[in-house]
Order: sequence, then C-alpha cells, then structure tokens
Amino acid sequence: MKNSSLFWPVIILFFLIWTLRVLYLPAPVSEDVTGFLTNTGLRLLLFLGPILFAVIFLFKEKLKDAFSLTVPTRFGVVLSLIYSTGLVLFELLSRTLTVTANPWMWIAFPYAPVIEELVFRGFIFSKLQKLTGTVQTILLTSVLFTLIHFPGWIFILGLKGE
Repeated sequence: MKNSSLFWPVIILFFLIWTLRVLYLPAPVSEDVTGFLTNTGLRLLLFLGPILFAVIFLFKEKLKDAFSLTVPTRFGVVLSLIYSTGLVLFELLSRTLTVTANPWMWIAFPYAPVIEELVFRGFIFSKLQKLTGTVQTILLTSVLFTLIHFPGWIFILGLKGE
C-alpha cells in the first residue's frame, strides 16, 4: 500500500469526524424533503468523504482496488443488502414503521450496511491485512466497527439522559 504511514491518521480523522457527526447531526426526523435530503447528503459525505479523499489523494489508488471488491467483499455487500431490505419489509408488514413516518429508514436500513461493508471489509480490512496479520486484522476491524457505532450510545442516549 502506498503511503501506509498515513493509514492510522486517516482512520483517526474518520472516527473523529463521525463522532462529531453523531453529536451535531443526528438522523433526520423531519418530513421536510429538503431538510431530509440535506441531512442525508451531509451524513453520507461525512462518512465517505475522509475515506474517498484518502484513497484518491493520499493513497492514489483506484476505487476498485482501494475498496477491495473481491468475492468476500461483494458477498458481504449482497448479504447486507438482503438482510437490511428484509428488515425494512418486516417493519412495514408488521406496521411498526410507516413510509411517511420515517423516510430515513429507506436510507439507513438498505444502504447504510452496504456502505459500512465497503468501508470496513473493503477498505479498512484490506489495508490492515497488508500491515498486520489476519487475526490482528479481524480483531482491529471488529473493534473499529464497534467504535463507529459506540459514540451514539454514549452521546445520544447517555449524556442527554434519554
């Protein structure tokens, strides 16, 4: 990997930006289409922006190579899409959610897991595997995946007392 010394600073920046996003840009709850699209676009940009910037400008790799679109990564993406789409359908059929009550579910359920799969299994896992062994890569990627979801538990629920 070109510029492997930049890998950890990129990952730290990624997590810092995402933690700030959790604090200051929560999931949209408004049915206002403009606000919803703006919020969703910002969330996607903040999640993918640092990684795409690093791939294109720092590591100077093609996106296909950087996200390691190999059979395991593609399989993970397909499984994520099937699972999350099934979850949306289950929620709609059981009438616990309605389409108009929370339009965010159309982004969060089907597409967020796919994007996470590409970032974590495609980008982070493949880069870490070149720097460390397989066992360390699995452990580190698991910890990083947990941490990306962890700030929400503390800052949204814990500190606000909800």
